[in-house]
Amino acid sequence: MSLKFKIPIVPMGQARARAARRGNHIHMYSSPKSVEYKESLQHYLINQLPEGFKIPDIDVDIMVFAAFCMPMLRSWSQKKRGKHLDKPHTKKPDIDNLVKALFDAMNGIVWKDDSQVACLNVSKHYCADPGIYLTIHFHYEKRKEEVDE
Repeated sequence: MSLKFKIPIVPMGQARARAARRGNHIHMYSSPKSVEYKESLQHYLINQLPEGFKIPDIDVDIMVFAAFCMPMLRSWSQKKRGKHLDKPHTKKPDIDNLVKALFDAMNGIVWKDDSQVACLNVSKHYCADPGIYLTIHFHYEKRKEEVDE
């Protein structure tokens, strides 16, 4: 089984957890911007799930293909935009932080836990239409150790 998603929001990386001292205790929290971003991702994911979709069991292997389409700067000329279109995006945010934020948002919606992802193919490039494009394959085949028993 496979799922495809187009999430039409500008990709954002996972922000570091923040800490605040309250008396003798240190309280950890996520930035409000990061929380809002993950909620937006979840909204788009939920609305694009096929009717009757059930989260696969924890023993199902998952393969993810993700393309993060990053916006070009508004200050760039048309010539510069044309030159960078579909070229790799080598600036911040880092690709691993983009994946962390996305996978955290997908936990409990598309899969039980992101530890189920056995294969990941990710790209980050400049695009005229910023967003996140996902293809997810679920492998329900029995694992070798289960077949040998």
